[in-house]
Amino acid sequence: MVYFMALKKAGVPVEMHLYAEGGHAFGLRRTEHPITRWPALVETWLQTIGMTSVSRHSPTPPVVPLLPERTRPPRFHIVHQGETLSAISSKYYGSAGQWRKIFEANRGTLKDAHTVRSGTKLIIPD
Repeated sequence: MVYFMALKKAGVPVEMHLYAEGGHAFGLRRTEHPITRWPALVETWLQTIGMTSVSRHSPTPPVVPLLPERTRPPRFHIVHQGETLSAISSKYYGSAGQWRKIFEANRGTLKDAHTVRSGTKLIIPD
C-alpha cells in the first residue's frame, strides 16, 4: 500500500486490486479465478504510464491514453509578508479566484487557506 500511495501522490496513474485468495505469484496460470487476470492488468498499467509500448501480441490496449510528457518544470513561489493565496493566484493565473488550486497543491504545507506564513515555499500548479 505504501508503494501505491507514493505513486498516487506522484501523479502516476495507478490502480490497486485486492484479492481475497491467492499467495505470492499466484495467478500466473489462467484459470476461472479473477486473480489470474493480474498479469494483463500489470501489462496494461505499464503501457499506460509509458514503460512499455503496445505490441500486436498484447491482449488489450491501454485503458487510459498515454499522457504527454511534462515540458515545463514545476513552478514555486516564496510567500512574502502580507501575501494571500488570492494575491498569489492573481499573479500566476490572472485571477484571484483560483486560490483553491494553489491551496490544494500545498495541503501538506498549508493548514489553513487564510493564513499563509511569510517564507513558505508553495508549488504553483499549471
